[in-house]
This record gives sequence, C-alpha cells and structure tokens, in this order.
Amino acid sequence: MSFCSRCGKEIPENARYCPNCGRGDRREVAEQRTSGMAVASLVTGIIGIFLIPIIFSLLAIIFGSVGINQASRPGIKSHGMAVAGLVLGIIGLVGDIIFLVIWFTIY
Repeated sequence: MSFCSRCGKEIPENARYCPNCGRGDRREVAEQRTSGMAVASLVTGIIGIFLIPIIFSLLAIIFGSVGINQASRPGIKSHGMAVAGLVLGIIGLVGDIIFLVIWFTIY
C-alpha cells in the first residue's frame, strides 16, 4: 500500500501520479511507517498490568497520547496500537488505585 508524500492519500499500485494532488513519479511516494510511541505505549501498557503499575501505566498513557497524535499525520500508521496501549495504561492505573484503596482500608 503506497501513500503520497505530499498529501498522504492512498495511491493505486499502478498509478504514476497521485490522483488527489497530482504529485509526480512513484519514487516520490512514501511508504507508511509505524509510530515508535505507539509501540512504546503498547509495551509499557502490557508491562504495567503485571509489574510496577503506577510507573508503567502512566508511561503507557503518555506514550499512547503522543502515539495517537503521531498516527494522525500522513505516512504514519499504528493508531490502533497507540489506543490499545492507552487503554492498557488506564486499566493498569485504575486497577492499581483500586488495589491501594482496598489495601489501606483493610490495614
């Protein structure tokens, strides 16, 4: 799947020019890249569920927010990965807060 480096719209494989903006030869067509922040968000979100939830879950929320912002740019994909990391971060953080509230009310 190819995308125009100028406007970010998808270009058919057999097209020499972008049908949207008219940009030239296929050598100028940019492939989509994966957002590093989206990957970091997913990894820290998974780790945050099991180890040190306060730290890793907060990192997953931050990285997920930045990854979603990056995924809205042309040529960058992985919006779903950033959302998954953000959700895992929120689940880990809420779970940790519930655990701490229960822990301190019992003891």
